[in-house]
Amino acid sequence: EHVKKQKRLFAIHAGEKNSSDIASALSLHPDILIHLTNAERGDLAIVADAGVPVVVCPRSNFTTGAGMAPVADMLEAGITVGVGTDNVMLNSVNMFAEMEVLSKIFGLADRQVFKMCTLNGASLLGLDDIGSIKKGNKANLMILNGKSGNLSGVREPLSGIVRRARPDDILSIIHV
Repeated sequence: EHVKKQKRLFAIHAGEKNSSDIASALSLHPDILIHLTNAERGDLAIVADAGVPVVVCPRSNFTTGAGMAPVADMLEAGITVGVGTDNVMLNSVNMFAEMEVLSKIFGLADRQVFKMCTLNGASLLGLDDIGSIKKGNKANLMILNGKSGNLSGVREPLSGIVRRARPDDILSIIHV
């Protein structure tokens, strides 16, 4: 109630150890659920029906032994999925590493991974004026070094960013 009065987003961790706390978390009417690592299809249907987006944190869940969130099932259920890094005590705040895990280990399409980490993330946070290139949106741009050891020779730029880019490939970030 306090968070809502402050007009802030309310996010809560659920389904990380098991699925027993998902219904309780939903009863609090969160804006975002975090993890759902151990959610089952029935849980995902309930989350989808409630229209609550989910943020997954794959590297954190591997580090803690929580497992792999059923991201493909979430997407199939119609849940908007974003990506986070979770806990900086366990992992660096590195979205490039999260993208690589989602692409290579989870087997998700690179375009879907990129969308989850950009457009979906902005949408979950209520930042509808960033994340996409369209008239009226803010021009927040990241310029990557295409000649770096990570990106040199990349033939598919999107796949190269998702699978190979690293923070040290960033040349500049422009906020307009």
